[in-house]
Amino acid sequence: MAVDRISEYLRSVLRADVRIERLASRGQIPLFVEDLYDLYMARILGRSCVLMVSSHPPGTSSSVAKHVALVQKSLGRIAITVFPALDGRQRSSLVAAGVAFMVPGNQLFVPALAADLSERFLTEAMRVESHLTPTAQAIILLWLLNREGWSGTTLSLSARLGVASMSIIRAFDEIQKLEFGETGKRGREREIAFSSDRRKLFERCLPLFQNPARTTRAFPPSLGYPDLPMAGESALSMLTDLGAPAVPMFAVASRSWGSLALPEADTAGESGFAVESWSYDPVPLASNRFVDPLSLYIQFHGNPDERVALAADSLLENFKW
Repeated sequence: MAVDRISEYLRSVLRADVRIERLASRGQIPLFVEDLYDLYMARILGRSCVLMVSSHPPGTSSSVAKHVALVQKSLGRIAITVFPALDGRQRSSLVAAGVAFMVPGNQLFVPALAADLSERFLTEAMRVESHLTPTAQAIILLWLLNREGWSGTTLSLSARLGVASMSIIRAFDEIQKLEFGETGKRGREREIAFSSDRRKLFERCLPLFQNPARTTRAFPPSLGYPDLPMAGESALSMLTDLGAPAVPMFAVASRSWGSLALPEADTAGESGFAVESWSYDPVPLASNRFVDPLSLYIQFHGNPDERVALAADSLLENFKW
């Protein structure tokens, strides 16, 4: 991981100069810790800190906490772990264990520095981002899907995704702040652009992507299937080797629930089909009457049902970036 990126991130968040230098341990730190992390000294807001930079995801929070404790005991300084990415579970475990951590461009959590930060720093520096907003996620996914007719201007994305221009502009700001994309001007419009490496961008965004499915409602079989993209395990079964569920699932944007105007099933036993409410409209991302495979992966990866989790993994294995 580039030290310049760490330095630039700290500078932008803390609004203060940050000096980072390679640490010469001189045998003070256990060798196995030096094998796991690249160690740097950093001067942050007048405090000497040790940055424990890892190029891999963390192990258990308890093991990371032990590594941090060893470094702090050996050097008598605040130790901050630095990771390329963290998912929600990893982030929550580290917070619960009180481990200071940083994901450059995304997250900073350093409880020991809280007393040294003025109130105007606390909101920014100690915040842990939980997820992208639905509009920002939809914009990124639309680009990742590499569909024909991509245009990154405010008006084109507003029309294509069915959201207000101001929501698109706010999403642009969010994406740029997280360093997932860059905004510029095309004529009088704002425009967003992404790097050409789609897979790498997806991996960077994955910890902040959220499951688009919010609620599910069942409908009686007498109605016939709705004119909506197939979703959930139904879509997953059509795109992988997973067995199909008994009740077909479809998806609709949460803002469009009212337009369905369908009577719900009285009991689960009489369900003919079900519909998921999504935080963003699945239709602009859908293909061949199925919701897009990346949203399906976000929804099901790491599922407790191993069959479902493996099916989700196979979506990425077969995806053409």
